[in-house]
Amino acid sequence: MTGPLRDYGAANELHRVANASAFCVVAMRRDKLNQHATLYTFLDGSQMQVNHTRGRADAWHPDWRGTAADTHLGPLKGVALNINARGKA
Repeated sequence: MTGPLRDYGAANELHRVANASAFCVVAMRRDKLNQHATLYTFLDGSQMQVNHTRGRADAWHPDWRGTAADTHLGPLKGVALNINARGKA
């Protein structure tokens, strides 16, 4: 078995919190963009943007160029989060 398709700080953290209804992100820097979104920057330079109201997140690495050699740094767009999900009755 091989490693994850996307292997950088933001992608790994996004994978970790995607199914959580609440989470705490351990990042180097946290910037609140507006009332809807927060941008997290990780030690490897990668970033994750969480849109709280839409329940979606994006992750990317600045070294990604779209070549076959750096597919492990590819972006993740519009990943669904459970932060606004309602509990089952």
